Formats: sequence, C-alpha cells, structure tokens
Amino acid sequence: KDGSFKNVSGWGEEIGTKEGGLGNPVYVSIGDLKKFGGIFVKKVEGFIRVDECSIGEEDIIVWKRRLKEGFDGMIGVFTMYYGEVGEGEV
Repeated sequence: KDGSFKNVSGWGEEIGTKEGGLGNPVYVSIGDLKKFGGIFVKKVEGFIRVDECSIGEEDIIVWKRRLKEGFDGMIGVFTMYYGEVGEGEV
C-alpha cells in the first residue's frame, strides 16, 4: 500500500543474488521462500484471532491478498537475479 514492495523487491534481489552465487538449486530456494511466506500468513492469522472483534472480513481478505502479491512479486525478482548470477537459467 505504501510502497513497501520496494523493500520486498530489494530483499528478493539480495537473496536471489546470494543464492544464485552459491549455486543452490532454484527449486530449493523457492521452496524455502514459500515456507517463509507461510510463516507470515500464520502471523496474520494469529493476530486476527487475538483481535478478531475489531477486524472486518474485508480487512482479512486485503491483508492476505497483499501478502500473496508481495511474496509472488518477490519470488519473481528473486528468480530474475538468481538467473543472472547463477546457472544462467532457472
């Protein structure tokens, strides 16, 4: 919402460059990133359970959508930089 995708994108670039340089298989790294995304979703769900009276259904939908979009975008950036420094292909 507030431009924070730039931070997520920068993180994707940093991790993609690092993992590609190490030669780690891209499918392993993406699997790890998906697990990390799952941790974020669980944190949001925990927050919702604690404060559910003041959180509307629309808020929950928006939060989950933004998390998914953020992680999908970050994985796209990750694979681009991974490919540039890694095996040349993903």
